[in-house]
Amino acid sequence: MHVKEYEGGCVNYGPDLLYGGIGFTRGEIPPPLRELEIPHYPWGMAPRPGNEFQWNCIGYPEPTGTEPEYWAQNLDWSQLRRLVLRLPVSEPYSHGFPSLAEQLTALEEIELVPSHYDDCPSRHSRHHDGSDQIEFLNHVPSLLASISLSRMPPGGISAIQVHAARVHSLAITRTILSQQELTIIRDSLPRLSTLTVVCAREGDEWPDGTFSLLASFPRLHSLTTWFEIGPYDEPLKPFLTVSSAPTIFSRLRQLGASGLG
Repeated sequence: MHVKEYEGGCVNYGPDLLYGGIGFTRGEIPPPLRELEIPHYPWGMAPRPGNEFQWNCIGYPEPTGTEPEYWAQNLDWSQLRRLVLRLPVSEPYSHGFPSLAEQLTALEEIELVPSHYDDCPSRHSRHHDGSDQIEFLNHVPSLLASISLSRMPPGGISAIQVHAARVHSLAITRTILSQQELTIIRDSLPRLSTLTVVCAREGDEWPDGTFSLLASFPRLHSLTTWFEIGPYDEPLKPFLTVSSAPTIFSRLRQLGASGLG
């Protein structure tokens, strides 16, 4: 299931006043799901007098509460193995997600995708730094094999370490991790074989220190690295281009083969 609403960077057009979701009500539920992808869904709620947020309220079939609360309380989550989800930014639409996470007793793979505010640090700072994603992760009772987050706040690694005995795939796609954090990940996730991270340049050079660390992960079979491009009129150096990318791969292979990682 993929219900997408318009997104325009830091310009928030917002959801409609009219509810446009599935509309489960009065105990209605689908059959138990094994996979659920719901990255852009217009979560509804019953209108609340005096509430400044009235999005997705008109036509929402339940007389009270929010749709995440209904899903948490009524759906059968016992067979769900894979979840792709974007957490709502605004209160009270985010209510119910911790209790939903607590129902995911069989979950193996989770991907928490970025909000459309994710590139706007001046707004919704709790969501911008990934604290809401870590809070959700902290409530999942099963040991996860695959974790994908858009951002990770300081100290967020501890929420990932809980799954160390099983996790083999980790992606953190919009937070630049320090070398200390990469070292902790390497040393605390012994089964890690697939990794996606954002790398920062060292001045105007490629980050050999970070490359050395990445080359030292003992079981890594697949590595995806992201680099900032910079402003269109002043891109960051060294330039990331089709011709420069092989240089990065060669350097990683060289570090791994030489044992310098």
